[in-house]
Amino acid sequence: MPNRIIGWDIGGAHLKAARVTAAGVVEAVIQVPCALWRGLDELSQALEIATQHVGESERHAVTMTGEMVDLFPDRKTGVVEIARFFVAQFHKKKVNFYCGDRHFVDVDAASFHALAIASANWRASVEFVSSKIPQCVFVDVGSTTTDIIANENSRPRFRGQDDYTRLVCGELVYSGVVRTPVMALGESVKFCGGQAPVVAEHFATMADVYRVLDELPDNVDQHPTADGAQKTPFASARRLARMIGRDVDSGELSDWRALALSFRAAQMAKIASGLAKVSPHISPIVGAGIGEFLIRKIARETGRDYIAFAALMEIAGPTANAVTHVAPAVAVALLAQD
Repeated sequence: MPNRIIGWDIGGAHLKAARVTAAGVVEAVIQVPCALWRGLDELSQALEIATQHVGESERHAVTMTGEMVDLFPDRKTGVVEIARFFVAQFHKKKVNFYCGDRHFVDVDAASFHALAIASANWRASVEFVSSKIPQCVFVDVGSTTTDIIANENSRPRFRGQDDYTRLVCGELVYSGVVRTPVMALGESVKFCGGQAPVVAEHFATMADVYRVLDELPDNVDQHPTADGAQKTPFASARRLARMIGRDVDSGELSDWRALALSFRAAQMAKIASGLAKVSPHISPIVGAGIGEFLIRKIARETGRDYIAFAALMEIAGPTANAVTHVAPAVAVALLAQD
């Protein structure tokens, strides 16, 4: 498609894509599962599915976090192998890789800039946001992690440069609304007027919590459940009951909903703690990711104004929620248009 650019966010569990016009209008977006830890063939299949939806283009802009999967011995190797593989899939197309501060490089320079390319999708998002709003805090709650970055005077203000330093300063919270194991929320949880110990087993994920609460957006839980069973509220309740050593038939559905509310509160506290570290007072919050519904709640509870990522651009085709869910792919495409 002439005068279009496709932005890609290559994650370890999902591939996100967005097609944007030369005028900056978002025309199509998609998220597809991509179990990259199993091999690069998974990425090939995901690229084929995504391309069927967003179409072809002569120009592609790429950001990634997939270099972190244990398919690769280290992040630099991951970046280089993903970059080379992607370019081979789009032979003779113009492909550039985002490396921070609005800069892009081609595949030949990817090795030299590998650590700047690695896990930089959050920076693409906040750099785009900073071009639209002079002061805010950007929060992206995804399936596995949460990014929190302050923006002041139309410039991103971040202290962390890699995952370790971002974890330390609160800008990266390893908690998301789908894939995060429930046991990662803590050793105990409020239940029936007391504290119930949480078992250290991968019996349930946060997708189960939000499915029981009827808050999980459609089409975002794209990987098998912890037990390989159904994705229904009852099946999720059964998995949650196991997290405190119970069987689902030992209580009513209202009990397991109460348990889910406690797990949600624990996750919200984790994210709110990161938000307090990064930016205790800046408003508004700009929310993105498939967990955008959770950020809205946190904004309300902390008394801050709220803006959804999709409100910052023109959209023709996809829903605002769909655009908000794939923020880095949209952002990297829009930055590459500048």
